[in-house]
Amino acid sequence: MLRLYVISLLTCFFIAYMVIEWGETFFSILIIQPFLFIVLILNAERIDIFSNKKLGIFHAAKGNALAAIGSLLVPGRVTELLKPIYYKTKVNLSISEGLSIVLLERIFDIFIVTLMLLGLALFMPTYGIGQYIPPYLLISIILAFTLLLILVAFYPYFFTNIIRIITRGRLRAWLIEMFDHFHKGLPQGLSIKQVLLTITVWFGSWLTYWIFLQFDGQIALSWSASLSVFLAATFGLALTITPGGIGTFEAIVSTLLITYGYTWESALISTIGLRIASFLPNLILALYTVCFEGFDLIMEMRIKAKSSGGLDE
Repeated sequence: MLRLYVISLLTCFFIAYMVIEWGETFFSILIIQPFLFIVLILNAERIDIFSNKKLGIFHAAKGNALAAIGSLLVPGRVTELLKPIYYKTKVNLSISEGLSIVLLERIFDIFIVTLMLLGLALFMPTYGIGQYIPPYLLISIILAFTLLLILVAFYPYFFTNIIRIITRGRLRAWLIEMFDHFHKGLPQGLSIKQVLLTITVWFGSWLTYWIFLQFDGQIALSWSASLSVFLAATFGLALTITPGGIGTFEAIVSTLLITYGYTWESALISTIGLRIASFLPNLILALYTVCFEGFDLIMEMRIKAKSSGGLDE
């Protein structure tokens, strides 16, 4: 009870400080929460479809939240592994199938983000990062991913043969099993509903950035400028070796906002506000999962290691 009281008290002080010092930014954080919640649910639906409806939207959302919040503690994208571990504990989904879901999700994410970057570079080349990215590079990435998906869909034996050549024993069997799940899940990712969901999730995320930047008390950025900020923030979170992109995210987004006319102080406040706003829904879900469901990552990993030597059967 004492811990809960202290946490509640600190939270109240933090909110009071935000209202007094960051009034308009705090309003921006609050106003985009319903939109972020909708995006969170739609993204969970995407993940559930990749699992062939084995997870359920709620479990998919909680696994995603654990990975997002865990990234604040561990550098890189290592916490993506939290998803299959959580799925294993809740619906007994194998780790190999859980990892295949993560791979499918990320491949389609990279594809749509690259398309958004290409649109920015071709049609709005003077906006932020659009002027620094050559379109031919983005087209090459899109073609490479398209070729990869075609090979996986129509020539799966090419990849299984490579796995058989370079691996042995249980690792070979495990990788082949994971690839088999990946191959079976690929058509689901290419379904009309899934494509529309992916587009809606990413364009909805862009919308939340635009709304935030309209009400943060600074310069009301255009759709194009907001897209540039959103994509820069995405790369700041993904391409980093620091936990949660801390430092990288703030440096990239703040610098970009300054080029659009923000002062250094207002750019930093808005950048921190964007980070807080985007993490709040995931933080609530992750806390619920840990505090009320009792999910214990360290304990789950120990159990897994004892029962199967670290790999799924």
